[in-house]
Amino acid sequence: NIYSLYPDLSKFGKGKSFINLESLIDNLVINQKPKLSSKTINIVNDTVINADLFLNNSKLNIFNNPKILIKNNANIYLENVDINILGNDKKINFISTGNSSIYISNSKNVKIENCIFKNFKNLSNELLKLPSAITFYNSNVEINNCLFSNNKFGDDYINFYGSEFIVNNSTFKNVLSDAIDSDFSNGEILNCRFINIGNDALDFSGSNVISSNNLFFKIGDKSISAGESSQLFSSNDIFDQCEIGIVSKDGSEVNSIKNTFTSN
Repeated sequence: NIYSLYPDLSKFGKGKSFINLESLIDNLVINQKPKLSSKTINIVNDTVINADLFLNNSKLNIFNNPKILIKNNANIYLENVDINILGNDKKINFISTGNSSIYISNSKNVKIENCIFKNFKNLSNELLKLPSAITFYNSNVEINNCLFSNNKFGDDYINFYGSEFIVNNSTFKNVLSDAIDSDFSNGEILNCRFINIGNDALDFSGSNVISSNNLFFKIGDKSISAGESSQLFSSNDIFDQCEIGIVSKDGSEVNSIKNTFTSN
């Protein structure tokens, strides 16, 4: 459960040896995407990203409520980056006009506040295919007062993998499949709203998560799914007009306290 590889076997002819993992990752990082390694990058004005962007070993600060427009199916890759994306009441807007994704890995400080994310798609290129539109791998993440809506394709809007996270006071709306997927991660989801979700609102595998004071409204499958030996504490959550409220499976343990279930 360290790497998930989805090779296209048609690209490997008979008699050819497979690329080893180290070579695959080197090619992914070095050859496929432009690199920027400035110590600090500040974005304060409206910005258009029209080609794959890769930042590593740096700091990224976005503030002053710019609009970040991502075009030409560009993706954003952030590796070992200190990230502070801090909007105010007007919010920072991340808008994809094509098929774009955000991938953040090995980043120990990720703070995202007062932002809007629209029209993203799961990550897919010649070497890497992931199920989520926004992926956090081996990172520490704080998300506060954000909106995630109208993803175009993929199993998850957000996926936390091997990460520590807090999602607070945020809204997930009009999501095709799962809103948040947590794999082998620890986190808290507090004061959030999940509205019109096509599949699961929260899907946990091998995770330890607190869910509290959240609203689940018109969820297409499971509002909360605890699987693969997950530990879940759910309190003061509201489940209204959902297909299923809470599921515990695969040796998971769920504590449900003071929750409200209506017309599910």
